[in-house]
Amino acid sequence: MNLRLHGKPFQAPEANGQKEVFTALAESDIYHDFANNFRRATGLPVSLTPAQFWRLAHNGQPRENPFCALLAQHSPACTACLEAQHKVAQLAAQSAQTIECVHGLCETAVPVRAGEQLLGFVRTGQVFLRAPTRKEFERVLKRLAGWGEKFDFVKLREAYFATRVMAPTQYYSSVGLLRFLARELAMLSNQIVLQQVHNENPIITGAKKFIEANYHAEITLRQVADAAHLSPSYFCKLFKLGTGINFNCYVSRLRVEKAKYLLLNPQFRVTEIGFGVGFGSLTHFNRSFKEIAGSSPTAYRAQLDSRRNARPLKPANQPKASAASPATVSRVSLLTSENRKLLAVDTRIAGHGPLEHGAWPALSSRLPFGPATSQIQQRGQERVH
Repeated sequence: MNLRLHGKPFQAPEANGQKEVFTALAESDIYHDFANNFRRATGLPVSLTPAQFWRLAHNGQPRENPFCALLAQHSPACTACLEAQHKVAQLAAQSAQTIECVHGLCETAVPVRAGEQLLGFVRTGQVFLRAPTRKEFERVLKRLAGWGEKFDFVKLREAYFATRVMAPTQYYSSVGLLRFLARELAMLSNQIVLQQVHNENPIITGAKKFIEANYHAEITLRQVADAAHLSPSYFCKLFKLGTGINFNCYVSRLRVEKAKYLLLNPQFRVTEIGFGVGFGSLTHFNRSFKEIAGSSPTAYRAQLDSRRNARPLKPANQPKASAASPATVSRVSLLTSENRKLLAVDTRIAGHGPLEHGAWPALSSRLPFGPATSQIQQRGQERVH
């Protein structure tokens, strides 16, 4: 999938740290399109904030509550709002949480996680879940007077009672939409990490192509370092500098991405997929998949089934196998959530062969292919045909 930022192709930054990944998510078309549609459909504000954030999430944003905007102009009231947002973020580290602020309005945070890593929060709120009363507003005035700040109480009253009141079921259904967005952003973050860096070191480019061609086999850091004519320790440092993650993590992420595509096909068992993409054991496959994707392969496949569009997908045309490429290719129809357009995704099964890239030796023919791996690949080819 080509990532685009406001209609322009996105090139992942050279340092793929958490900050850079979050920035790419916040600028992605997936987030902006979803947020705009969410605001129009629900009338609620929505913001994407990093994990460490000490500013008002919706201040100056579309659909900001006028009552909250008035309070934001005064330091003590602003501090109280910040404390509420900080509290809900602490509670929402693992799952979506909603609290009431000191004035009775809702604050909700939905975590965006890349496996075990917390990237940030999708936030909404600033509504009542029950109609406010005059006594409650009098308590608000008393609280504000105790802070020693001067307010325009006429505007404050108008804004307070003009605040939207939503039924709890309607509000939490809206929060459910944000949970869906958080899952999409989590998947996008992994693609950002794996996406090729612009003008990167040719050695790193060659290493990535070598891994891409041989991910399904047993492949080690030493083998790739030897192919680059570098010591394993120096290659390890160079690879981490160029990609932002270590070698083993990169290989695992690539294998998990391949496994995600194969999980779209119910003909393949989870065990077959795990061995077919290069994991040495089912335990290692399950552990790595959960760390990177945030759920087990079985749970991920169940989520795909539950989110599949009710309209049947039309199978894409089966391309003819190219003589230059020994890989068996299966065309799988994938309905993307950001634009709901049908895309054809290439799922390569048992694709291997010598790697031709600059001065890199063609070591793929010397990589070990054990009997178990060969059997899985053979079964995969039989299922495709």
